[in-house]
Amino acid sequence: MRGLERPVSVLFVFASLALAGCVSGGGAGVDDRSFIGKGWDSLTGLVGRDREQRDSQLIDAGVDAVGKAETDPYMDRQDQELRKQLDGKPATISRAGDQLVVTMPTAELFDTNKSTLKRSSLNELNGIAAVLKKNERTTIDVYGHTDSGGDEKKNLDLTQQRALAVARHLASQGVDARRLSVTGFGSSRPAGADGNVADRRIEIQISPIKKR
Repeated sequence: MRGLERPVSVLFVFASLALAGCVSGGGAGVDDRSFIGKGWDSLTGLVGRDREQRDSQLIDAGVDAVGKAETDPYMDRQDQELRKQLDGKPATISRAGDQLVVTMPTAELFDTNKSTLKRSSLNELNGIAAVLKKNERTTIDVYGHTDSGGDEKKNLDLTQQRALAVARHLASQGVDARRLSVTGFGSSRPAGADGNVADRRIEIQISPIKKR
């Protein structure tokens, strides 16, 4: 199962999503390509880079790394800001070491078997984007997951496209695309014993930029 995991590069994000709209609602898609030329088309040199490579590039570009002593207060503040933005929403926020993870049920974001964002999900995503844009000293990994029902390859492709749609929307709201990475995991990382509903999710992992 884990052998089918595959990261999606920034170039793939740009190439595949520049061709299609990523928002649905009322039976019509919206072509949201206005951000092209605001960072995405200049990122082809980032293909295949991991978090450490993104950290290094962002530091070289003038973004301050988060020092060891300031990591906890810096991430605590974002935790509080995200909880305020997402109060009353179905998204959850968890802390794992110095990382924050926002988990969103895919049913809130997408129709069944679709990878086009629902209009009803945009306020929630916009709130997350506002916090990410304000706190620029982090990298952001968007992970797509689903359950084990259906064809495994289709599930993998679907989770990739859904994660891409979320990342693209964050970038359209002003989040620096150089901070972003996308991975679709299909059904290879189940959430736990809760079953299919909990497995179908998008995770946004937020990590402080560190000097290596």
